[in-house]
Amino acid sequence: MMKKNIYNFNIFYLILFVLLPLQLMAQTVTAKLAFTGYIVVDNTNAGLRNDKFSFVLLEDLPANTPIYFTDYGVKSVNPVTFQTATEAKLDGDIKWSNTALTPKGTNVTIELSATPKASVGTPTIEGKLIELGLGGDQLFAYTDSNTKVIEAALLINKTDWDTAMPTTSSSASLNPNLVTANKQQLIISNTTENAYQAYYFSTTYNSLADFNDSNKFIIKNSLITDEVTFPNPISLIGAIKPDTNNILY
Repeated sequence: MMKKNIYNFNIFYLILFVLLPLQLMAQTVTAKLAFTGYIVVDNTNAGLRNDKFSFVLLEDLPANTPIYFTDYGVKSVNPVTFQTATEAKLDGDIKWSNTALTPKGTNVTIELSATPKASVGTPTIEGKLIELGLGGDQLFAYTDSNTKVIEAALLINKTDWDTAMPTTSSSASLNPNLVTANKQQLIISNTTENAYQAYYFSTTYNSLADFNDSNKFIIKNSLITDEVTFPNPISLIGAIKPDTNNILY
């Protein structure tokens, strides 16, 4: 019995002093990507269209490196854990990767349909499809499927992150507390919290402060048609050169 207790004690402190600090360090490393826009399609204006979002890579991404996207809310921060399918019945996950090296500056648009599509690379549904909620939602990008290292966080049509998590909700999330000097953590909400569409319109990028500035995003509060172009040409100190064909229709 004593040996078992010592073993459990050692495992506890391994997690406390090694694994948790490693995850905290990972959350402060410069981001691999930033969100550049989204479209939310609801039942009254859907037609044949689907929800979409776009992101730009801020560094080269090796071939077959997965990036995960989810609208499950964060229910604990250290370590990061997301809601389960039982706790958020309308949320889901997408895994995206590319078979070739994807250079920094590449813009990717993902269309959220039963068979997701991407302008670059291949998205696949992990469990359930992401369905963005007009009445309030969150969108996260993360890399490691085990430690959930968050690369970017977008809060849609809510004025702030939740301070406590309800038992079940598809529109609630705690603040992931990213270091915004290194990573994007952005709130986009119209004054009436009905921003169907938003996109990064600036032609320059100097630091993560640009992607964390909601004033550099154009917001549309109607969705008669898809009105946005993701993204406009961006220059990242001469590094980001978006593909002009990456346009949402």
